[in-house]
Amino acid sequence: MIQVDVAASGRNEFGKGAARRMRQKGFAPAILYGVQIEAVPLKINIKEVTKTLIDLQRQHAVINLKIDEDNVKDRYVMLKEVQVDPVHDTLKHLDFYAISLDKPVTLKVPLKFVGKAAGLELGGDMIVGLGEVSLKGLPLDIPSFIEVDVTELNINDKLTCAALVIPENITLLEDDNRVCVSIYAGIVAEPEETAEEEATPVEGEEEQTAE
Repeated sequence: MIQVDVAASGRNEFGKGAARRMRQKGFAPAILYGVQIEAVPLKINIKEVTKTLIDLQRQHAVINLKIDEDNVKDRYVMLKEVQVDPVHDTLKHLDFYAISLDKPVTLKVPLKFVGKAAGLELGGDMIVGLGEVSLKGLPLDIPSFIEVDVTELNINDKLTCAALVIPENITLLEDDNRVCVSIYAGIVAEPEETAEEEATPVEGEEEQTAE
């Protein structure tokens, strides 16, 4: 899994007014929490953390949260929630969840389909049945995505979770029989009747001719 550094500092102002003033100065309020630790209110530089989020492209990451605050030690965390202003498209609030690098976590990891299925060349359609899977393992061992090669899939072929290539030290928490992707024969539309065909006389009837 990707590992990145994020700087934070403590905050002692709370409420909507304080948060608004904080954002005007280029900071977003945040909170750090986790099992057996007290919640720590923080503030994060909006410009810096936005760049980090863009670089991650929605991938999971272990964040080394470097906290500039007395009596608060740096923490390994994961981003739990990001709140965005729907009007201005700017960060409103971030939630960080403290983790331990030597204790397993469970995460949803996307499947990345690569290659062009052979069945598509024959007019088939590729149907994705599962876009992500649940994995359990140590945070740094969990991959950012699972690559799935669909090149060999022909019409009526399917690929289930049992065929996924999962690292040995990671547990897949999905039923082996769940279908990740399948190739179905394309649906061919029935040809429409032409006006000439519609005018063809029924067998046994005589055509009328103008005199």
